[in-house]
Amino acid sequence: MDKVAASSFPAGPSQAPACTGVTITPDQDAADVVDIGQAGTTYCFAAGVHRISRTIHPKTNSTLGSDQGAVLTGSVPLTGWTASNGDWVIKGVLPAAYGQTGQCEDNVANICYLREQVFFNGKHLKRVNSQDKVAPGTFYADYAGNAVLLGDNPQGQAVEMSKTPTAIESGAGGVTVRGLTVEHFATAQWFSPGEWQQAGLDAGSRFTTG
Repeated sequence: MDKVAASSFPAGPSQAPACTGVTITPDQDAADVVDIGQAGTTYCFAAGVHRISRTIHPKTNSTLGSDQGAVLTGSVPLTGWTASNGDWVIKGVLPAAYGQTGQCEDNVANICYLREQVFFNGKHLKRVNSQDKVAPGTFYADYAGNAVLLGDNPQGQAVEMSKTPTAIESGAGGVTVRGLTVEHFATAQWFSPGEWQQAGLDAGSRFTTG
């Protein structure tokens, strides 16, 4: 599957408990705030969309929470599109091409290992594996040419691409995440004993959501 990074993961109940601690606002770099904090700190994300440009690494017994419905997103806006042969293209936004790890269930298209996803007004677009298959509702990521192509006119629309690999990573014990929605991260889908990675969360067995 290539949709793990596109999913939303609400880490906690819809009515999260009150959060008291160090406040993080959408205009702050959450990773920086947590980096300078002490073990055992509670971080309370204020309402709004927090663009996570760098993975957060909480220390032992830390809590990342929100009682205001905060959203952590790993996507970046894409602007500056140009029309090209019936498609729309933007250049210079992709990482360098990277190799495949594992095996795709669909070994014909063979694109499940590609992490970057594109969202059009919040809707996840379907990835296609060649430029000639681009149509409305789809996108093609040309890593060799460092270009993204759309079949929909992006003018005046909100187009975003997942970029940050993960929102939160921690091997520390006693880390809790609650009341947050984590979405649009460029997360690879993999599982190994004692660890899991889903929708931008990557942690060991002592990592708790609730």
